[in-house]
Amino acid sequence: MTNDTIPALLAPAAKPDPKSFLYEIRQAVMDANWFQQTMRSNDDLRTCYWPGQTADGKKHGTVNAPARPWENAADHRVHLLQEVMNERTVVRRQAMKRARTTIKGRTVDDQARAALLKQVVDYYLRTEMGAEVENETTLWSNWSQGFGHSVMQVGWQTERQLEERPLSVQMLKQAHAASSVAEAETSAAQAGQELDELAAAEIAGNAYLEVEEWLMSEDSGGLLRLLDLVMLLDEDVAEMGVAGRSEVMRALKRLKRREETTYQAPFVKRSAPCWEALQPYVDVFYPTETRKLPEARWIARVRWLDEVALRSWAASEELDESWLREVLKHPGKCLDLTGLSEWVLSAVTTRMSTRQPPSWSDGTQGAKYYQVLEVYWRAFTPFQVPVVYRTIAHGKVPTGFGKHEVCKAYHGKYPFFDLREERWGRMLLESRGVPDIFGTYQSAVK
Repeated sequence: MTNDTIPALLAPAAKPDPKSFLYEIRQAVMDANWFQQTMRSNDDLRTCYWPGQTADGKKHGTVNAPARPWENAADHRVHLLQEVMNERTVVRRQAMKRARTTIKGRTVDDQARAALLKQVVDYYLRTEMGAEVENETTLWSNWSQGFGHSVMQVGWQTERQLEERPLSVQMLKQAHAASSVAEAETSAAQAGQELDELAAAEIAGNAYLEVEEWLMSEDSGGLLRLLDLVMLLDEDVAEMGVAGRSEVMRALKRLKRREETTYQAPFVKRSAPCWEALQPYVDVFYPTETRKLPEARWIARVRWLDEVALRSWAASEELDESWLREVLKHPGKCLDLTGLSEWVLSAVTTRMSTRQPPSWSDGTQGAKYYQVLEVYWRAFTPFQVPVVYRTIAHGKVPTGFGKHEVCKAYHGKYPFFDLREERWGRMLLESRGVPDIFGTYQSAVK
């Protein structure tokens, strides 16, 4: 086993060498150069693109390069491939809409829970994910037909948003009174006694006076007591840590001069499963010798994120802060692949990247985005059990990872599914797309 190979044997708490990931991904991209060129030519066939096209669909020559076979000869576009692909995609979309969800338990005792889970999954697919499923399955089908196969990633997406929440003196008094009375009731119950109404009212009144004293105090001790009280009341702002405490402290300082104020706090706007269609060797990479995607040695998801999206993703994933600071120093491509097609690992879509300006990967446009690698890979542990790891890396930060963990899914499988157009060969890259099969017919019609 060399340092250039992703390890096949690794303890759950151990970390591999980051350089092994980067080497294997670079090698896979170079090995698949022929497939990437096929993707580009297939895309040109689908969109009926060729150099020297004219808007009127006729050939026009120049003095030095006369038109062939003659001036104004037909040079029209025949969209046969796109028509075939659209019809096939419509059929697949209808099949997806009419599909029935089936969930089975592993034991007899799981049947009831499986039935409940089926209702949950159906709810998400028909409501929260309805438009997303339709859009992503359409892309999944189109890209599979265009390039021979495509990939779907299934995950979970959580979106958070800030909202303005009220904070008043009366709210603090009521919260402190309720907390004090509950504490007194607990103490009385432990002593085998019961707290009467008069005693509870007296404790609540004292709590009201305490809040007023804390607000009027000149030192910071009173505000700190109120700060702790708000942190107990609002779990969302408490999760913000130091930033949340600073925001609440500013609100409390304003509250010393008025009866009511507000503070900003995050809340979960959406938390649901998500599907995302991926283009092979643009959005997702794997060894070229892969036969079945679930059996791949590793699968690397490529994410292009602007700074806001990267920081938001890093916060939700709890990525290493020192690693994130290093990544922010390297916008654009994270791997340098000289000698290959410029669009490889440097663009978001094949179509845009086929004839893209160089600035996307090297200049002002590329400088607005950061490329991050999210690698899933299989290994065998000393516990005599296979495991799937998830490692977040960057090509220009070879000294560490943003995150390295054992995948939390109990099924131990990759969250990726491939859609193949052909099954005449065992290798995934052997599957041909519609342009490979019907391209000559389109050329004949033209």
